[in-house]
Amino acid sequence: MQVSLDLTSMMPLGKGASLKFKSGIRIPSEKESREMFVGYGFLHALAKKESASVTNIRSNRDDPPDVLFDWNGIKKGLELTELMPENRRRKDVKLNTLRRGILSAIDRSKDNSDCAIVISFIDDYGANAWIETNGAELGRYLDTFLRDNFVGIVPVPARFAGIVRTIHFIRDVFSDHPLRENPNDPIIQFPAQSTAMIVEDDIPAIVAKALSPKLLRSAAALSWLILWNVHRSLAELHHEIATAMQSVLRSHSAIAYERVFHCSIGSPMCYITKVYESTS
Repeated sequence: MQVSLDLTSMMPLGKGASLKFKSGIRIPSEKESREMFVGYGFLHALAKKESASVTNIRSNRDDPPDVLFDWNGIKKGLELTELMPENRRRKDVKLNTLRRGILSAIDRSKDNSDCAIVISFIDDYGANAWIETNGAELGRYLDTFLRDNFVGIVPVPARFAGIVRTIHFIRDVFSDHPLRENPNDPIIQFPAQSTAMIVEDDIPAIVAKALSPKLLRSAAALSWLILWNVHRSLAELHHEIATAMQSVLRSHSAIAYERVFHCSIGSPMCYITKVYESTS
């Protein structure tokens, strides 16, 4: 079973409400708000698919489970665990630091909303130390091209040689985008944030690492478990992740959860796959 639903139309206000989701999916970083964001969207998507009633969704301060809710009038719990590729979170933090450094040095009063700047590195991982300290300098260089409404590939300055492979300016009509914080900002993209996974090796390993500890814990009889992901490198791997989850579940003689799901969150779609349901 797979369903899709526009999450941005149903996000609850409340704790963390200062984060607006109108420009694509931006998931809060604070644990409780993060769990509520994912749990709320997941439960409403599933309820719509199964023609069920879901009410009283709330955070559980005495977790596990992380979220409590009523499903067709029956009290249940939801345990959430995020699937994250190894080493990707640290790289994302560094690249987001570089993006902020670039934006700090450009003229943000000029409307560059029709521009995307794609910056690729010669070595995605070797650029780590450079990334943290050179954002503003790179931003000042890029700003000279933004002022002239440049389109195409720009020369890489000698001082960035050995780190930056290409810098490509694209002009088009771009709708709201999760990478844009200011309406006038260009979209700054790094292919390094879409590093491909080696499916046969990486997926079973990271699924087992994330899922196995949850299966070793005792859970209330009416609890559900979801393994969810939002990272770009996992965006098209719904089937592979669900298959790996089924393999991990088969290796456990007893599953404490009533239902187990995989939930992949995109921008702004949510894809859900049921991988296990108790028959007892």
